[in-house]
Amino acid sequence: MNLHKLLCSIPILCVAILLSAFSHMPSPPLNNMGFNFQDKVLHMIAYFYFGFSLSLALHAWKPDMPKRRFVWTILLATALFGIYDEVHQSFIPHRQAGADDWVADCIGGALSLFFRQATARLAAHVQ
Repeated sequence: MNLHKLLCSIPILCVAILLSAFSHMPSPPLNNMGFNFQDKVLHMIAYFYFGFSLSLALHAWKPDMPKRRFVWTILLATALFGIYDEVHQSFIPHRQAGADDWVADCIGGALSLFFRQATARLAAHVQ
C-alpha cells in the first residue's frame, strides 16, 4: 500500500467512526439548534462528508474505475452505512431509527457526488 492511498483513506475512516460514535450517544451534540427539520439537515451534512470522503478514498484505490460504477458504489455504500446507522440508533435509549433519516443520509451522499463533480470541473478549468 502506498502513502497516497493511506492518506486518502483516513478521512472516510474518521467520518465513519464519528458517525458511529454520534449514533451511540443518547443525546448527540447539536441536538437542538432551534429550527424545524434540523435532524434531517444534520443527517444530510454528515452523509455529505461520508460520501465525499469515501469518493476520495475510492478514487485513490481505483482511479480507473468507470464513472458509472464509481457513482453507484458511492451511493450504495452511503445507503448501506445509513441503514447500519439507523439500525444502530434503534438500540440506543432516547434515539429512534427512521426511514426519513435514511433518506436524508442518501440525499447527503448524492449531494457529495454533485459537489465532487463540480469541483473537478472547476479544477480542470483552473489548470
